[in-house]
Amino acid sequence: MSFETALKLKFLTFLLALSTIGDAFGGSRVQNNRYISEGPLTLKALEEFKLALKDYPNISELEFVDSPGSHSDAGLVVSGFINAINRLKLNTFARGECFSSCAVIFLMGFERTLLPSRNVDKVTGTTLFLHPARDNESGEVWPEYTNSLNNMVSERSGGKISLEFLQTMFKAKAKGGGIYIIRKTKPNVPNAFFWSGNTSEKFEPIDHYTLDQLGIQFGDDVR
Repeated sequence: MSFETALKLKFLTFLLALSTIGDAFGGSRVQNNRYISEGPLTLKALEEFKLALKDYPNISELEFVDSPGSHSDAGLVVSGFINAINRLKLNTFARGECFSSCAVIFLMGFERTLLPSRNVDKVTGTTLFLHPARDNESGEVWPEYTNSLNNMVSERSGGKISLEFLQTMFKAKAKGGGIYIIRKTKPNVPNAFFWSGNTSEKFEPIDHYTLDQLGIQFGDDVR
């Protein structure tokens, strides 16, 4: 399977998850000082996270596993998770797909680490997907809200994730368009790509950025 085909399949999986996100199962658990959230980031998932913070005050890490992001309540979910990250200075981890609101929340961690995917995908591996915020019904892009999130992400990274880099997402032509940041790639292939969302167009590297240049750590499972 080609690198580009693998990425497009990841996005198709993301669309399927979004279409059933109200019924999709999400799981969570606490492991040592880490809260692990699996699946969609719903208001219920946010409330479970808040309850866990009360029961386990030593939590200092937040991990997302195979999350397609949020849906209609994305704004509330994003702000709720970010408020907790800022208050507790949490480090964030991602494993598998971390798309849409999941990617934004992940990038707000004080340290950001991509872990190996549970599904062994030697072409791409763990993937972040960032796109402009949109109205769920009309598809209209919300540039002001998107820029406010981009400013926060860039500031948290100490400028390593530049506003210029993040604004690449506005070139998207369709819903699947945006920035893809990959943990594993083929040798000599960069970690950041742009895709317009148009199936006839290819994924293009963004200035050959590496994870290190973006202030993101390449993590393993040794704990």
